[in-house]
Amino acid sequence: MNIAEYPALELVALLSAYPVTEEIRDRIHVALSRPVDWAEFLFWAKRHGVVGILLANAQALGREGFPDQAFSALKQAQHRFTSHAARLLSTLQPLQGLLAGQGLDVVLLKGPVFSLYLYGSFNMRLSYDIDLLVSQSDFPAADALLRQNGYACYEPARPLTPPQSRLHARYRHHYSYRHPQQGIAVELHWSLAEPYFASPQFSSACLRRARTTSLPGLQVKTLTPEDMLVYAFVHGAKHRWASLKYLLDLRGMLRISEGIDWQEVSTSILALGLQRVVAQGLFLLRALWDDSPPEALLPFAQPDPASRFLADFSLELLSWRTAEKRQDPRWFLYGLLLKPSIVYKAHYLSKILALPLLPPD
Repeated sequence: MNIAEYPALELVALLSAYPVTEEIRDRIHVALSRPVDWAEFLFWAKRHGVVGILLANAQALGREGFPDQAFSALKQAQHRFTSHAARLLSTLQPLQGLLAGQGLDVVLLKGPVFSLYLYGSFNMRLSYDIDLLVSQSDFPAADALLRQNGYACYEPARPLTPPQSRLHARYRHHYSYRHPQQGIAVELHWSLAEPYFASPQFSSACLRRARTTSLPGLQVKTLTPEDMLVYAFVHGAKHRWASLKYLLDLRGMLRISEGIDWQEVSTSILALGLQRVVAQGLFLLRALWDDSPPEALLPFAQPDPASRFLADFSLELLSWRTAEKRQDPRWFLYGLLLKPSIVYKAHYLSKILALPLLPPD
């Protein structure tokens, strides 16, 4: 897919590059010199979860070429997202205290704190929910604690039988909850991704290595920069890089990677078998923004034919008006090819066969 075939989407992609370089600025000016369907522009901005970045960059560029109506629509959408980010943070504080008060080791994934890390602002990166990682052994206690404090589990939506629980633990990696009064969704993870994709050992190591981040009125544990970078690859690939937001997470982590332990990153990539995932992510950054990979990742930057298929499919997904079309056979093939090992493929195929026995995700 050539993103230039979708002018409004191309403009969204260019304007979501943060910060805007001179080269990107020139490409934005070229895009703005052509007719822009601003309704489409706003649709793609929301579809890809990049309203905050677009607004910041548009303001930095002096709103040149932006009609007042489109700019006002961005501001209104961002106001809603900012209000939601504030609600996430106000919910996170007592939730963190609740779990930590019972001696549970909890790590915050993504969310407004990740936005602060990447962009220096809580509301630049769109977040819908609060994602928390606990150890598999602590998960039952954390689950019970959330339920006792008013959080209703909606994924899975009904109690699981013992066989279903075992299947769920093998092929899924979190439960989802919502507080009926607060309306905030919480995902409680026992693994960073499906265990066959990101091993439980890696998630356990991330928990052990997590660092404490101090914010006004709040202390949370977050992943180390090295683990955040690996997680950006894992999380984006897991979602097929179907949103610019996932690519911007990766781009942001690479942008602020000074001082990172590249040997540790490379060790994790090899241990998890993520060579294709990394090649795919780096290819997409180059295709969209002409980004060069850091020298330490050059050994992973040459895509094999499977990585090219994965990247080409993800580029096409960016232009889909909905992020998922699971009936497309390439959706299945993507998942099968994501890692080259026979063990991974066997686990992925067994998950497909087990789907009728699992509650919907």
